[in-house]
Amino acid sequence: MKKNKLLGSVSMILTMAIFFGACAKVEPGTFKQSKIEVKSTEDDPEPTDDPVYTEPVETTTDETEPVEIDDSKVISLWSYTNELPSIAEEYLEQHPDCEYTFNVTIVATDGGAYQSALDNCMAAGYGYAPDIYCVESAFGNKYISGDMSEYAGTYKDLGIDVDQLIADAEITPYSVEYGTRASDGEVVGLSYQSTSSVMFYRASIAEETFGTSDPDEIGKIFGTGTNSWDSLLIASEELYNNGYAVVTGMEDLWRPLSGSVPEFWDIDGELNLADDRIDFIDTARILSDNLYTNNTTMWTYDWYDSMGDAYEEGRPVFAYFGPMWFANYLLKLNAGSTYGDWRVCEAPFNYFWGGAWIMTSKFTANCSDEKKAAIADFLTWVTLDTSETGFQYQLATSTMDGYFEDWQDVVPSNVVMKEVDGSIDLFGGQNIYEVFAAVNGKTHLNGYDDYNEVIEIYWIIAINDYLSGIYTRAETIDHFQYNVQEVTGLYIG
Repeated sequence: MKKNKLLGSVSMILTMAIFFGACAKVEPGTFKQSKIEVKSTEDDPEPTDDPVYTEPVETTTDETEPVEIDDSKVISLWSYTNELPSIAEEYLEQHPDCEYTFNVTIVATDGGAYQSALDNCMAAGYGYAPDIYCVESAFGNKYISGDMSEYAGTYKDLGIDVDQLIADAEITPYSVEYGTRASDGEVVGLSYQSTSSVMFYRASIAEETFGTSDPDEIGKIFGTGTNSWDSLLIASEELYNNGYAVVTGMEDLWRPLSGSVPEFWDIDGELNLADDRIDFIDTARILSDNLYTNNTTMWTYDWYDSMGDAYEEGRPVFAYFGPMWFANYLLKLNAGSTYGDWRVCEAPFNYFWGGAWIMTSKFTANCSDEKKAAIADFLTWVTLDTSETGFQYQLATSTMDGYFEDWQDVVPSNVVMKEVDGSIDLFGGQNIYEVFAAVNGKTHLNGYDDYNEVIEIYWIIAINDYLSGIYTRAETIDHFQYNVQEVTGLYIG
């Protein structure tokens, strides 16, 4: 989720095929220095108009002659955006003695294209599977603990003392838990970005309504760490009486609760409607009946506009919930006149939202010791190095140029989070890293499985139908269960 910048010395093969049939071998290609060359293999189907990566790639007009790449000095890397390739570019710039180059393939996640391509190449074996690849939380469990986990290599197999480094760096628990393979307890993926989430709120509205904007006090008022919306509902009444909406719509409260429920949706093939999930139906009804929200839908214009003062039909909104990327890419861009009025406190629920995990395939075991050491050094620099020259420290302090210029983010290492200053103008100069460091240590994986994404789409639809009066409470649950069974095949008890 970052604007694209040029990748100069990283050789890139942007796959124009979707790989539904035979997988094209990941061969080292040629590249022009300071230029990205787009190529496809002879056996690939003709390019289509479908997008194959999420952002356009910039090129230059440098006409330097192509340089042959030594196969033994190539690390193949797969991604679904240009974020990880940009990290590889930064690594090479900061490690001029590195003898390896990265051969990059980017395939978008649209229509499952990235997963299809990756699955086929993994199944094809050594020479086809990438050395390094990344997965996102929406589908990553499949590659870490699910059907494709057998193809994952471990960090230990590369010679990384991963357990000790995780402890030394104080990596946030959920990040390690998500990247740990269930079958053997080995770490097969780690992240470079923390998506532990907080409550973003308007300081001026807090002062007017509650007589304070202090993060600790607001946290208490809204029930920090209670795993309940009870305190928020009480505070919502006060906000309503002062002409404010607590959030834009009920979906804003669903995600924090959903990310903190400890039970899986799928238990031995049966759909599990945990009490916490069922109870949210009643929370949504209270919000709707008492007009505590503006009844907007997430990712709509009204939802975005409510971050500032552009939404004229509803009341000013007090709070949003999310991780640091939410602030960087949504709140910051849409705040308008509310810029600087936002503050951060711990949310009632500890949860994470999104994120990418870097993995290596089991086929790297066939590589030379030198290449394995090079892969290990890159992965360590990105995910475990807490020094001032490590990627996480530079990301948290916004000290890199190029692609990562002006990009300041929360990272998984609490050692780093405690050392750096997170005073940001959007939040009135509050050192928000103090809050994020606290929630990093409290956030766990909880009931996150392969079905979360698709099931929760149907859950939100069902609740909206209930609030619209289409179904009764009991009918809402029945229709939801029927739809989920049709799509997932999960048994309904």
